[in-house]
Amino acid sequence: MMTPTEKPPCWGRPSSSPTRHAQHVADAVPRPSYKRRLVWAILIAVVVVLAALSVAFAAFYRAGRFPKSSAIQDNLQAHNAADTIASAKTTIIAPSSTTSLALPQNASIVLSTATAKTYTANLAAASDNLVNGSDWLGFGTSLSWWAQWMGNHFYGTADFTNLMDAFFDVNTGLGLSVARFNLGATVNPPSTYSPYVIMPAAKNSSNAPFDFDVDKGQRYVLLEAIKRGVSTTELFINSPPEWMTISGVSCGNYGHGNNLNASKYQDYANYVVDTLLYYNNTVGVEFGSVTVFSEPTSNWWGPPDWCNQEGFHQDIGTLAPILRTLSHTIQSAGLSTIIAGTDEVSYDVAQSVLTSMSSSDLSTFQRINIHGYYDPAPSVRKSFATTARSVGKKVWQSELGTAGTGMQPVQYGIRQLGAIGLARNIIADVYFIGVTAWCYWQVMDQGDWGLYYCQYLSPGVCNRSKQYYVMMQFSKWLRPGMDIINVPQNDDPNVLLARSRSTNRLVVVAINQKSSAATYAINVSLYAVGLNGSSSSNSIVMGVFRTSNNENHDSVVSDTSNFGYGTNGVVYLGNCPGNSVTTLVLDGLTWQAGV
Repeated sequence: MMTPTEKPPCWGRPSSSPTRHAQHVADAVPRPSYKRRLVWAILIAVVVVLAALSVAFAAFYRAGRFPKSSAIQDNLQAHNAADTIASAKTTIIAPSSTTSLALPQNASIVLSTATAKTYTANLAAASDNLVNGSDWLGFGTSLSWWAQWMGNHFYGTADFTNLMDAFFDVNTGLGLSVARFNLGATVNPPSTYSPYVIMPAAKNSSNAPFDFDVDKGQRYVLLEAIKRGVSTTELFINSPPEWMTISGVSCGNYGHGNNLNASKYQDYANYVVDTLLYYNNTVGVEFGSVTVFSEPTSNWWGPPDWCNQEGFHQDIGTLAPILRTLSHTIQSAGLSTIIAGTDEVSYDVAQSVLTSMSSSDLSTFQRINIHGYYDPAPSVRKSFATTARSVGKKVWQSELGTAGTGMQPVQYGIRQLGAIGLARNIIADVYFIGVTAWCYWQVMDQGDWGLYYCQYLSPGVCNRSKQYYVMMQFSKWLRPGMDIINVPQNDDPNVLLARSRSTNRLVVVAINQKSSAATYAINVSLYAVGLNGSSSSNSIVMGVFRTSNNENHDSVVSDTSNFGYGTNGVVYLGNCPGNSVTTLVLDGLTWQAGV
């Protein structure tokens, strides 16, 4: 599209003025007969009608495939000191009218818990929470491909605004609170790169100046995300700029060997730190952490068989020297950004890397980032968690794409876990490992890996997958700063329990992976006073939301026979359908003294 000040392209210069040239053309063409004019008139009318129908269909198609943000608005108030859910679909549980919800061993059972899975929340020192509120950062996403594309092509449009709301606004969307910004590495894209995955290097040679506008599209998304409540940011890099590599390309080395030239460690550190300084001093974004590897010890990176995105291999022994150089450079620049390492592809690989490092090597980074692929058994996660605790580092699940557009998986493995697989992995990562942030890979994707499935890479023509709504069951309600309470469940965790001390809110997220209905009862009486307890007589506001085969984060609170909070501090979720995720929110609780 041309701006008003631009001139149209010159397709050929007429021999006289444009007006006179047009007259010459008109004079040179014989006037058509009446019949021919009639035929042309009919053809033009048909074209006009078809065009109008096309526009109408497009509007209908977009409205049906991509509902505006208001279509999913729950009117949830943001998580702050005045937080309530009174404007959402809720029910009031009054002390004078409530039933008594009890575990089987208690007296006065009104709603039957005889067949319920019963759990008791642990009351212990704060260190025994799965995640302390001071550490819990919430849910997030990597930006990179989708954000660069959307920002470059759609920034400033209504569709772009709706997309930002759908991902980052807690009132109308997911309320994601963590954003991972990708620093690119590509100067001359290999022919195997699709336009969607090209992330330009901010510096295209050793002597070139920085040009941070090469990824301004991604920056637009980052800043809009922060406006909507993103509170934690990370800079991540998939490959050094190609001019620092051995192969000369950003997808890895031939033969899958190391690709960062050993003489370029300091150049790589400078590239990263200069970017951190630019964003800190010019853009006003101070990245809390940086990670300069992405699955580095994996042996598939490099042409010709794996060259469709940025990435590079480094042997384990080279990781610490690179990180040590980066650490010294960050300190010299006076930055407080911490280093995360090393974003391995799975828990067992990460454990192997950690156990191979010396204490000096481990001191080069402050947090562990892990990619949670392969849907491992509980024993794998528990073993990794033991190692992470032994080296004294907190953990992010920094990348996972579970794929699949429905609730059920198409197949198990690295792909096609479906929405129920997404829920299972979130709960397992928090329960077994105590991750302090959980990040999805690409929330928007051209294939079915995204929470939004956008085949034509247009935000106006997208499908929201079931994964989007399952993510909402977690991200909208388990907000940063909440304590994630330990609810012992052996090796089959189905429940996450969280509370906000300041807003007197309790949240339960329960998944049912089976085909038949399930019922859960969680005793929180060691934390919260029961509804008719001597220390509290306030009414409780309850909201219940569910995603299943037939529901998309729908309010189901009207089903009062299956949900409630009892006089003895028991939370009850009855008859949760097969392959579903249910979130129950209680506002107005009174905490027990001292907890």
